[in-house]
Amino acid sequence: MNPFPRALKSSLKSFRGFTLVEVLIALSISVLVLTGAMRLLLTIVQRDAMSAEHVRIISEGQKMADFLRTTTRLTSLQEMLLFPDPGPHNAVSYPLPPADMPVQNQSVGPDGYVDWGETVIVHAWPPQNSTEMRMTQFRPRDNSLTPEERMEQLEHVSLTGSGSGTHNGTNATTMTLARVQADFSVRTAISGYNFYAATDVHEPSVYVGGVRLNSKENRIRFRVTGRAAQSDGHELTLDRFYISPTGLPIEAEAMMPPTDQSGATGAVVERVGANWSGDRAVRFPAGGAGAELELTYFNDTWHEDRFQGRDSEFLNSVTELRTEPGLMGTWLRPAGRQLAWFAPFQTDGDGESSPLPSGTDFGGSVLRTVLRGQEAGDQLTVMGEGVRVTFRASDEAGKGMNIRWAFISEAANHQNPTQRINTATTQQVRFGNPDTPQNSVWVPPQGQVTSVPVDFPIDPDKSYVVSYSLASSPSGGIFPGYPAWFQDADPDREDTYIIPSSALPGEADPQRPTVLQEADWGTRAEMIRYSGILGTAELNTTYYNEAVFTSRIVDTNLESPALEVFRHESEIPEGTTLSFRLRSGSRPDLSDALDWEYASQLPLTGDIDMTESRYLQVQVNMSRNAVRDTIPRVRNFTLSWPGPERTVDFGGSFIRTPRGGLAEILVNDLPPATSFHAEILLTGEHVARSPVPEARDWRISVETTPRNR
Repeated sequence: MNPFPRALKSSLKSFRGFTLVEVLIALSISVLVLTGAMRLLLTIVQRDAMSAEHVRIISEGQKMADFLRTTTRLTSLQEMLLFPDPGPHNAVSYPLPPADMPVQNQSVGPDGYVDWGETVIVHAWPPQNSTEMRMTQFRPRDNSLTPEERMEQLEHVSLTGSGSGTHNGTNATTMTLARVQADFSVRTAISGYNFYAATDVHEPSVYVGGVRLNSKENRIRFRVTGRAAQSDGHELTLDRFYISPTGLPIEAEAMMPPTDQSGATGAVVERVGANWSGDRAVRFPAGGAGAELELTYFNDTWHEDRFQGRDSEFLNSVTELRTEPGLMGTWLRPAGRQLAWFAPFQTDGDGESSPLPSGTDFGGSVLRTVLRGQEAGDQLTVMGEGVRVTFRASDEAGKGMNIRWAFISEAANHQNPTQRINTATTQQVRFGNPDTPQNSVWVPPQGQVTSVPVDFPIDPDKSYVVSYSLASSPSGGIFPGYPAWFQDADPDREDTYIIPSSALPGEADPQRPTVLQEADWGTRAEMIRYSGILGTAELNTTYYNEAVFTSRIVDTNLESPALEVFRHESEIPEGTTLSFRLRSGSRPDLSDALDWEYASQLPLTGDIDMTESRYLQVQVNMSRNAVRDTIPRVRNFTLSWPGPERTVDFGGSFIRTPRGGLAEILVNDLPPATSFHAEILLTGEHVARSPVPEARDWRISVETTPRNR
């Protein structure tokens, strides 16, 4: 029996003529072909996967880029924080306006500040060898957090991957944006300014860019690079700066003298009516390209020179605009030195006096004039703690008057005043030098004389009476009894009462003060009544004895600012006093602060050793020299403390002139940043294993200019 089936025999016949080696080689070739086919199939699958991954990460990256572009346009470089610092950064924190605020407009409120609605932190996770990009959102934003607390919030999110367990953590949510390695940075570009214009132009709000501040001294350098073709020079003119983390402006002249300069000498210049802040600016008349001016800004500084703003209070104090060379600007001083009463106001005249009736001479007489207040329906206008009385002689040539004694009193009846006086209020009016006042004074023809200050309170509701006597004999041929006469438009109204010299026999001049101080002349039959005012021309208040200015409340944005330096520019004449007090609290309205009487008194100048709470307020106390009626005046005060090391918006108020040059601006040797710039490296799971390095990742760049300053 044949052991092999017929089919098998047929197969074996087909191999006749092949050795075993040849068979093995054939089998090996078959395996290689099959393996190549499998590898080709695997490569195709891998390439499809990488292509799909590329599409995915490009799509995710584009969405993330769109998110950054959209949101960072609405934020502020000043509020932006980066971590770690210094870079390279892998996390950024920035605020966004409320969702219901119109995005087409500046997202600022009526007070000029943004009421931020949420905080967004975009961060790589994990911080080293990151594999994804995350976004942690704090909504609503806690606007009470300090810059230090916001940095703690950012650091916590960056290191833990979420907002749980940090400031405002109960309002935090985290989501993954993409697989990513990220390097965030703020791009800096050379920031310059053209100070040239065909005519003088004041630019009040120049935005320069974002700058990084040190905690104390910061150098602002202007380097002249050239000039416009039409310019007559290389001059720079600086009005004020906006560089404070708290948003407080500071005058350029407050940084003078320069800490460094070359090619010219900077100086403070003045001009009234030029719209310059405080009518002053710093001018640097550079001789050419390469000239430099360096000013130093202390972070942070409160420079008060306008004495205004919400919460400011004036108690017997005012501001005045001074135009004297070297003193131009707004000054704070005690109120007063105002015209309280003017004879033509009461007589309805135009300020010109009328000639006395022919032959009239009041030499040797005593007179009383009534100054009607508002209860009597007339024009006594302001309140004061003291007065100066002005007497005026006749406008006729050769007719003056010699006042021997003068007094001022309250009228006995304020609603219907007459010559009757309240003797308890009577004060003598004197003349000449306040240190050595005289009882008498000669008022020349067509002239007037004002008394020295009298401590006599004035109330606009009340009426007053001025009593005075005139010498009875001529002096040098000039008759002494001719006061100015302001004739009353109403001939039936009586404002002047006279006892002529003929009715005072035996009453010598030394005794006449007794008559002047009598309560009532109505019992004297010889008394003459006149319609109009004789002699008494004006009543002016003195300055207030005590005056107080209470400043606005300033937010330092620091829990415990360590105050270091206080200085001021002031005038303090002899016999006047000036003092500054400071109080602080942790509440915006200072409801938790000490009363002013217990507040800390600041040194008049120099270093201070004081740590206070977040919100600060300064009170200025001023008192006058009552004898000379002189007062202190304050031009400005400056309070400084170490501020946060952070990026702030830097701008200024500059003046362009026909002599202006071109200058680059550096802060701490670095140009200000004008935009937010993010470099993002995206890496996919499959792409990372590609043998082709160029195919492993994809970079995107995002650059925006935040619109909210």
